[in-house]
Amino acid sequence: MPNYNNLEQALKQLRENVAEFSIGAVSRDDYRPPDEKIEILRKSIHRLSSRTIILKAKKDITLNEEIPTTNMENIFQELQENTAKAIINNIAIEQCLRSSTILDVMSDENQIDVQEKMYAAMRKLFMLNDVILSTQQSVQKAFKKQLELKIQCQKAIFDHHSFLKEKEEQRKQNLQKTNPNVVKNKEKLMKTINKINIIKKLITNFIATSGKLLMKRPFLLEMLEKHAEIINEETMRKIIENADKD
Repeated sequence: MPNYNNLEQALKQLRENVAEFSIGAVSRDDYRPPDEKIEILRKSIHRLSSRTIILKAKKDITLNEEIPTTNMENIFQELQENTAKAIINNIAIEQCLRSSTILDVMSDENQIDVQEKMYAAMRKLFMLNDVILSTQQSVQKAFKKQLELKIQCQKAIFDHHSFLKEKEEQRKQNLQKTNPNVVKNKEKLMKTINKINIIKKLITNFIATSGKLLMKRPFLLEMLEKHAEIINEETMRKIIENADKD
C-alpha cells in the first residue's frame, strides 16, 4: 500500500511537470518565448539561404567555363540594385510582421492593458516623429540657405577676381602706352621670380626626400626652412630695397 501511494504521488508530480513543461523546450532550463524562437528560426533561415546562394554561385562558377561577355560595370550596377532591393524587401517584411502583430494585439479584447500601453507608446512615437520632421525641415532650410550663401560668395569672389584682372589689364595697357620700358622690366622681374620659385621648390623637394642626409647635415634643415616660402613681386621688391640700403 505505501508503494502504491508513492507511485501515485510520483505520477501526480510527473503530470504537473508535464503540464508546466514549455512546448518546444529541450529541458526545463532551456525555455524561450515563441517570439524569440521565431526570430532565431528566421535568422537561421536567412543564414541558410545566404549559404545556399553562395554555394550555388560557386557551383555555377566551376561549371561555367565560358568567358562572360557582359560588361563588369553593368554587373556591379545590377548587384548594387539587387542588394538594395533585398535590403528594402527585408525591412518591408519586418515592418509588415510588426504591423500584423500590432493589429492582432489591438483587435484582441483580452489585452486591454497592452492596448493602453501601446496607445501611449504610439502617441509618444507620433509626437517624436513630428519633432524629427520639424527638425529635419529646419536642417534642410539651413542647408539650402548655406548653399545659396556659398554660391553668392563664390560669385562675389569670381567677380572680384575678374575686376582685379580687368584693372590690371587696363593698367598694363596704359603703362604700355606711357612707359613701355616699365612693362618690359616687370615682365623680366616676373620671369625671374618664377625661376627662383622653381629653384626653391626643387631645393625643398630634394632636401625633404633625403632623410639620412638631414640627420648627417643639420644645416640642411635651415636651408629647408629658408626656401619653404614662395616669393612674389612684393617680397622681391623688399629684397631689392634692402639690398639698396646695404
